[in-house]
Amino acid sequence: MLRFLPRKIGAALPYSGELKWLGSNSAGRSSALRDIYSKDDGAISASSQDLVQLAIVMSPDQEVQEGVVRLVAALRKDDRISVRGLYRAESSVSASQCLGRRTLRIERRVRAQVAGRETLPGVEKLPDDPEGLEAGTVLLDLTGRLPDHYAAATTAGIWRLSVFGEEKSAALDAILCGAVSVPCDLTCARGPGMPPGRIARTLVQPKLTLERSLRFAQEKAAQLLLHWLVRVGRTGQVPELTPVQTCPPEPGYSDIGRYATRVAGEARQRLAHALRRRAGGAPRPFSLRIGQGRVEDFDPAAMTEVPNPPGQYRADPFLFDHEGALHCFHEVYDYRLGRGHVEVGRIDGTRYVGLGTALTRPYHLSFPCVFRHEGEIYMLPETHQAGRIEIWRCTEFPLKWTLHATALEGLPSVDPVLARHEGRWWLFVNVSNDSLGDFSSELHLFSTDGPALRDVRPHPLNPVVVGSDTARGAGRVFMSDAGLIRPAQDNLGRVYGRGLCLMQITKLNAAEYAERRIRHLLPDFAPGLIGCHHIDSCAGRVVIDVRHR
Repeated sequence: MLRFLPRKIGAALPYSGELKWLGSNSAGRSSALRDIYSKDDGAISASSQDLVQLAIVMSPDQEVQEGVVRLVAALRKDDRISVRGLYRAESSVSASQCLGRRTLRIERRVRAQVAGRETLPGVEKLPDDPEGLEAGTVLLDLTGRLPDHYAAATTAGIWRLSVFGEEKSAALDAILCGAVSVPCDLTCARGPGMPPGRIARTLVQPKLTLERSLRFAQEKAAQLLLHWLVRVGRTGQVPELTPVQTCPPEPGYSDIGRYATRVAGEARQRLAHALRRRAGGAPRPFSLRIGQGRVEDFDPAAMTEVPNPPGQYRADPFLFDHEGALHCFHEVYDYRLGRGHVEVGRIDGTRYVGLGTALTRPYHLSFPCVFRHEGEIYMLPETHQAGRIEIWRCTEFPLKWTLHATALEGLPSVDPVLARHEGRWWLFVNVSNDSLGDFSSELHLFSTDGPALRDVRPHPLNPVVVGSDTARGAGRVFMSDAGLIRPAQDNLGRVYGRGLCLMQITKLNAAEYAERRIRHLLPDFAPGLIGCHHIDSCAGRVVIDVRHR
């Protein structure tokens, strides 16, 4: 058992929500999260005494590294964590000179000239005698080379993140070699002679350059660390460890050349797509496909595709059965306006018959989750540009709606879903906690009172899912023969909406959340596709959206 501060279940968790990285638009989002998470939520979270004690060890050069500075800032601002000390580990071991590190240094110099450098105050020299550390303290080693005898001084062991310090070479190698994902491992070393074990792993999407990819991976690794620190603080035990995988071979100079060619090619492609949009074109559009069956076993190759209207595309379909007729609410993105609105059509067999515009606003709308509750019909669309969650109530089906409720004011979030499970309402949303504005790698969960949204309380383990492979929502949460299912996007690779996952929720209550993948769809079932990123089903019909080259 770890020795943590006393814990009292059932009192409020004063989690400030200050998870934002320093960077554009971070201040406003941090304030919004702080307001949301500081509300009293006695039924769902633990008390202010439920704190994890943490000591952080870094090398002298890491005191000015952007990723380390931001990691420490996030940990210090989170009221669930008690940072007891920042320590500098002097070492005569020279840093690795692998090709990935050399390339990273060049890119960081370029970025430093633009963004400047941040410094980390309050760092002390690491004591030579580890006995000075408290027994229950989690020792976070960002250098990757802290001697194992320090682990023997604390029952929590030495924790490491594979995208920091000496261990980050594997992440750099994966990016340089063009891998579809960057692995982020959270590991624990228990003591001398004991092999380290893995606590958790997440996979994140590689970005355009090596520097941006590593920065993003470090920011997501920080969220993974926060999640597991809180879990350990609530249970008082480090989870069972799994073996650490060996690192892949180091890339050669030919890989550096291919990396440079790939970056230049992607940059040219992005520029071409931007110019095409300005000219009224439609690069990489989505479209709907309609078929029959169940989400667990339908055949996507047998589905019928719905042609898009000129200058627009359809995406994010939700099915709704009303008075014996099956309707499909969906986003229509207008390239000329640069934003989406909600339209609705009727499904006859596998044929789509348009009925008109259901909802339009001066900001982007998408992901129109339509549901019925106590005789009323509601729509929960994505309204992240408005900086809040909005629920609309139908006054005349299917084209007239009135604003019913709002929540999470000041917090941009995407793909919101309301689901009722075992008598309790849950709100699933995706939030951006990084400097790149990525909404596809963190799932946050809130309990609420239903469509009125008068009482919205964060789950104590937020973010409950971290990773580009399964965090982003891809449709409504629903019950099936396989149990409670949450559709999720697979956003690995360099294409948004690359694939679909069906996640079976195995634990959902005030203290726990867990899920596992039971089906994975990639866009290999029809020629010319590069993605499929949304799914819904009703009355024996299945609808998905796909993305074209």
